[in-house]
Amino acid sequence: MVKKVAITGMGIISSIGNSVEENFEALIQSKTGISRLENFETKHVSEIKVGEIKLTNQQLIEDLKLPKNNTFTRTALLGAFAAKQAVLNANITQINEFKTGLISSTSVGGMDFTEKHFNEYLTDDSLEPFITSHDAGDSSNKIAEYLGLIGYVST
Repeated sequence: MVKKVAITGMGIISSIGNSVEENFEALIQSKTGISRLENFETKHVSEIKVGEIKLTNQQLIEDLKLPKNNTFTRTALLGAFAAKQAVLNANITQINEFKTGLISSTSVGGMDFTEKHFNEYLTDDSLEPFITSHDAGDSSNKIAEYLGLIGYVST
């Protein structure tokens, strides 16, 4: 049995652009996305250069219209930002009208939240949503939830 997959929309956010169009233009112009860190505190700020997405978490939260008390890690925010573009690019208005799924990959999952809250979690159970976001699948689930997708989700 042959299964068919249709890619109907695209979305991307990277260190060279915040959309498919911006990324394409940057690639055509051989633009680099490598720079000094601006959004994260580290003692290595003057030693290393990185491919950093310059939008802050707060800017992403505002663009996605998420509540202030959301538990979206940076990974989930970036994924939702790109997925939102893909859905809009595909002109999808009812995401569950057809059999639809989300397969996402990640490397760090919610490490940014886990490291920030781990010590306090030992005495504060209210931080559990931040600790459980460490699971790489958490970002995929949050992206699907953001899109309203009820189909297949995998990481």
